[in-house]
Amino acid sequence: MTEHHKEILKLRERMSFLGYEFLTWCFLLLDRDDAKAHIKVITNNKLFKEEPHIVLGKRLVTCLPELKEQKTSVISPILEASHEAFASIRNGHMIETLSLTIKFSSLSVAFNLHAQDFAFTQAQLKSDFGKDSLLENEQSLDEKDKNREEIFLRMAALDDTERVIDAVFQYFLKLRLNEKAYKYELSLMRDQVDKRLGGYLAQPRSVENLARAISPGNDFL
Repeated sequence: MTEHHKEILKLRERMSFLGYEFLTWCFLLLDRDDAKAHIKVITNNKLFKEEPHIVLGKRLVTCLPELKEQKTSVISPILEASHEAFASIRNGHMIETLSLTIKFSSLSVAFNLHAQDFAFTQAQLKSDFGKDSLLENEQSLDEKDKNREEIFLRMAALDDTERVIDAVFQYFLKLRLNEKAYKYELSLMRDQVDKRLGGYLAQPRSVENLARAISPGNDFL
């Protein structure tokens, strides 16, 4: 392994906390009442004649930043309504895996997004691929060409999904590097978690509790 590759691996290790911060922020962003408006601004002009809409899926996995083996898995038909998810974040966990669904004009893509390497897993596409998805001048295609067209449409949908996630992550990075904006965002996120949990967990944070919720050298939640 060359020195260049070693430096890349070291940099990747030092920056690995960003994926966990991003998914935690993304979960809380999508939980907000104005999430749709935020996503519209973030993804504006990122896709050709498409206005994607992102919603939370049914599963997430959290872990402690300094002890990733200690995980909490939450499965709920409505993650926004799961007190367990917010209690986990309030107790210092960050999101390691988050299920999302991106809805486009004619299809939706459901998948799991992972903090460690931003990999997509268990992707499922729901659409009327086939006759209804073909243009009028394509209805005469034979079965082989129709299958090829369907594969092309599915690959294009996954490409669009990646572009949307890239746009959201780029927005997060700009926010993360803006000290003033980031501190304000942190305040909103803390209030949001406490509000969701209600009064029984809304108590002052100690320095020790705060330290459990952040990566070394980073003030997250």
